[in-house]
Amino acid sequence: GGDEEEAGGGSRATQLLTILNTELPLCHNREKCDELVIRIVELQGNSNKGFRRRLLETLKEVPRKRLDLLPMYARIAAILSTVALDHESSFAGKLSKELRSEFRSLLKRQAKTYLRDVRSLNGRYLAEMTKFGSRYGAPPAIVFSCFRLLCLDFKNESVDVICCLLEGCGRYLLCQPHTAERMDRQLSAIMKLRKAKNIDNSRATLLDNAYYTCKPPAGGRGNLSEKARKLELLTPLERYIRYLILEKLDPSEKSVDFVIDKLRRLPWNQSYSPAAPKGAEDTAAADAERGDEGDGEGEVEGEDEGEDEGEDEGEGEGEEGEE
Repeated sequence: GGDEEEAGGGSRATQLLTILNTELPLCHNREKCDELVIRIVELQGNSNKGFRRRLLETLKEVPRKRLDLLPMYARIAAILSTVALDHESSFAGKLSKELRSEFRSLLKRQAKTYLRDVRSLNGRYLAEMTKFGSRYGAPPAIVFSCFRLLCLDFKNESVDVICCLLEGCGRYLLCQPHTAERMDRQLSAIMKLRKAKNIDNSRATLLDNAYYTCKPPAGGRGNLSEKARKLELLTPLERYIRYLILEKLDPSEKSVDFVIDKLRRLPWNQSYSPAAPKGAEDTAAADAERGDEGDGEGEVEGEDEGEDEGEDEGEGEGEEGEE
């Protein structure tokens, strides 16, 4: 019996190591994550402190280029928190504290450019953890404290991390009732700093894009200019021709030859009937009605002119006969 238990324990340890080293980096969807957590619990990983510690380290040390793993790892940490792997604090809470400590450490080493990817990854990871809420993820207070520290040191490197946080969880915090007001004030403060500080044009553009990710412009199609509305009504072929003539064509011989070649390849032999764009049916109907009215008026005018001409000719013949 003891040998069987030792064999079973060794087998479980081997399977848990396989999960850490091989299967965890292959979690590309939610179903795979859920299946992996179920296997960990079934293998009694929740009673193994050494495995919990190694799992925490593995979840924290995400490869720099594997940004696709961040939502999956955050989900695994959130699910493990629901089964109470640790009685002292939740698994996600421990991971959040580790990420916050790493954030503070990286903030002190901003002069080292080779850590740029690590800083961005840390910010995106914190954002993903925040979206699972205070109970199964990172408390919003952690992200707001990160925003405060980054705004105090509003340099190009800090702007990169701010953009990662805004794109990752800014919209989420803005839509939650208990964080909406604070997030709105934070966005206003960030945009004031963006106008006051001297930052690169590229980073200013990134910051604007991140801001509008959180707060999209109101109105949607209503904010389109008249030129944009006209372009929307064009078919793909018409837009391509417009692009060739207005953008690609320039005085150089190479450009002229290129545009002529592309125009010659268009389907000139086919009958072209552009699809009616949205809202064009009413316009076409109105034009048809105007055309019908014009035809009717033309017929009436033609009849009147014909009658007048006939009367004039008859009078002229009568006068000649009398003479």
